[in-house]
Amino acid sequence: MAENCSASEPSWVNISEQMASLSTPSALNTTTCFRRMVFDSCQTVFSNVVTFHIVPDPVVSVSADLNEVCFGNSVLLTKTVIGGQVTCPVQWQINKISGSVSSTFWQNYALSDSLEIPNLNVGNDSIWYFRARVDCENSSCNLAVSEAVPVVFHPELILETNFSDSTICAGSSILLTANACNASFEMEHR
Repeated sequence: MAENCSASEPSWVNISEQMASLSTPSALNTTTCFRRMVFDSCQTVFSNVVTFHIVPDPVVSVSADLNEVCFGNSVLLTKTVIGGQVTCPVQWQINKISGSVSSTFWQNYALSDSLEIPNLNVGNDSIWYFRARVDCENSSCNLAVSEAVPVVFHPELILETNFSDSTICAGSSILLTANACNASFEMEHR
């Protein structure tokens, strides 16, 4: 066995207790080469070299161009994948309840390299969580899930005037209310 397979003279190490025709090496964490050695009192013969390439699992991270999105605008989510064996599609997931990794409310949203979400929120401020999941194979290898990214979706501003008569007596007051608003409120008159 040798771990530096690309060296011109790899440093071979005998694997203890591997004297049978079958070999079962322990789990590999780095690219490793194997060869068999047969010897007697007259000569030593080596087999061809078999190399097991160990590729680190991917690491995926997500970023949003906005942390807060006003009504009618969109947030753009992008991912960065480092490592992994092949280029895989990214499964975007959304959670409208929690950003916890163990949350059972994660839902698949789209398969794409980036994700643009329009804000059509008509209720109250909403925090949605997004993450990206890389899964190239049906196994635990080559699997990665990003940390959740929270995005606040501000609702449409609704301004109501709750008076029925546009005539106001001197010294009287009117009440204007703004619902679902995170903006400053100013009164204008003409």
